Amino acid sequence: MNRKKPINQKLTFIFFLFLALFNYPLLGLFNKYVPAGSFPVLYVYIFLIWILLIIGTAFTVRGKSE
Repeated sequence: MNRKKPINQKLTFIFFLFLALFNYPLLGLFNKYVPAGSFPVLYVYIFLIWILLIIGTAFTVRGKSE
């Protein structure tokens, strides 16, 4: 039961961190028509942040095997 509280705190931190990263001021910085490769910068930013959210959540929930 003690293990769940730190996980909940970490998941709450991850939620608010990525909520801030998906908020308008940061999205506005990347909303320019400058292609990164063949994709707009905004699409690349959203995709990378989304992947980091999935990886961060997976590592947090997975924890250590005992």
